[in-house]
Amino acid sequence: MGDLGFGGTSGYRRAALERIGQEVAVFDPATVLSHSRLLTKLRFRYPVGPLVARANRALLQRVREYRPDVVWFDKPLVFTPESLQAIKAAGALTVCYNQDNPFGPRNDGCWMQFYRAHRFFDMHCLFRTVDIPRYTEWRLPFIKIQLSYDPAAHFPPAGRLERQ
Repeated sequence: MGDLGFGGTSGYRRAALERIGQEVAVFDPATVLSHSRLLTKLRFRYPVGPLVARANRALLQRVREYRPDVVWFDKPLVFTPESLQAIKAAGALTVCYNQDNPFGPRNDGCWMQFYRAHRFFDMHCLFRTVDIPRYTEWRLPFIKIQLSYDPAAHFPPAGRLERQ
C-alpha cells in the first residue's frame, strides 16, 4: 500500500512480491483523498482528522474485504494508530517501509500522523544506521535494509552493455 503513481517506487515492491508468488491487494490512499489543492496542502502540513479519515475508513474496509496476512505500508503519512490497531485486531501484521527520514532536522508537518502511529507497527524497515539506536531504545521491532533495486526495471538501455 502506498503511492502507486508515476515515478513512485511502491509499484516496484508490489511487482516484486507478485513475481515471488504473493497475492497482492493494492490500496492507494491517493484514490480516496481529496485532490483539492487547498486540502492537499493542508493535509501535507496537518494529516489529521477529517483530512485523513476517509483514507483510514477505506483502508479498514479493504482489510475486512481481503483479510490479508500482512499489510505493507509505504511511507504511511495518513494512517492513524486506531487504524493500525484495528488491522492487528483483524489478524494481520503491519510493516512500515519508509525511505524518508521522519526524525530528521526538517520537522515537516507531514510526519505528524506518523509520529502518533509508528509505535503500532509490527515491523519497521530501517535504511539509516543512525536510526538503529533510536528504534532499539524504543523497543520497536526493525530490520536494517538497503535501498531497493528491481532488476526488472533498473538496467542499462539496450546496446549500452558493451564497453565502448
